[in-house]
Amino acid sequence: MTDVDPDFAGPSRDKAAEIALVDDAAIEAAVDRVIEAAVRQRTKEVNSDLGASGIPGPYPDDMFPTEADYQWVRTWFTPFYDRDPTLVTGMAASLAGAKGALNSGRATVVANASSAVEQWAGATRDDFKTYFLDPFPNAVANQKVVVDELCVVLAGYEAVLRQGRRDAEKIADDTAKVLDSLDDCTSAEVLVVLGIITAATTVIGAIPAAGAALGLGGSMALIRGGAQFGAAGVESARIKGDTVEGVLQSMVDGCKALQDTMDGVEQGLADALSESGEAVGRVLSAGNPLDVTALLPHEPNGDGVTDVTDGDRPGSEEWRGRR
Repeated sequence: MTDVDPDFAGPSRDKAAEIALVDDAAIEAAVDRVIEAAVRQRTKEVNSDLGASGIPGPYPDDMFPTEADYQWVRTWFTPFYDRDPTLVTGMAASLAGAKGALNSGRATVVANASSAVEQWAGATRDDFKTYFLDPFPNAVANQKVVVDELCVVLAGYEAVLRQGRRDAEKIADDTAKVLDSLDDCTSAEVLVVLGIITAATTVIGAIPAAGAALGLGGSMALIRGGAQFGAAGVESARIKGDTVEGVLQSMVDGCKALQDTMDGVEQGLADALSESGEAVGRVLSAGNPLDVTALLPHEPNGDGVTDVTDGDRPGSEEWRGRR
């Protein structure tokens, strides 16, 4: 078993934090620009259509669009800032606290206990050493790996939420630009690069190479090598059109593509973590007590045990976790 870095998930957490957070107000402001541009350009289209029809002006106001007609645009962007990435950061901090408890000196206490156990008699001494003292350091290291893995997945999830906000703002910004370009009387098009897949891959890929050799049957390796996002969605969207309606439809298509890609990457993270959870479950449900100690060392049960130091071999019911 390779020793576990105390901050093994740190590189992934740092990579997620490097993705600048776009706040709610910035996305809402970008959507405001879309609505304003849509009203402005649609008004020009109506004027042009009425003029071409030969209907003399001036025309009544109710023939022209207002911002109220385009409030539906907001509903396509709300999902991207409904979830707050900083909440995920808080969850990761709580897990780091759990890992801190694992690093808090319990191994030293167990080491001190080892000398006391040497004074015990016969089989009890041997069993306690085999099922509790010897597996303890390895089990603690494996528990750290499990916590690390959860932290890495949370970092990946945080990256998805952060990048989703950035991509949503970009879709809105480029939609407003394409709408404004309709003044040129030509069809406009902008390619929006969606960074979700790249962001998640970068964050997960930041796990140190040693991670492939750590854990319970390679549980960390399941995240490192198993979370493949290539098929999770698309990496770009095109905002285009030669009418307001056409441009807004491409915006809707872009938002759908972004949401589908976010969902796909999140599912990839969940699937990889599920595989690791199954690996942990197989260890804990193992029939061989020594297999179980890879995660959970066995200790005297405490209830109903008259004397585990009397030299007689205790029954299995007297060792927690062995039943």
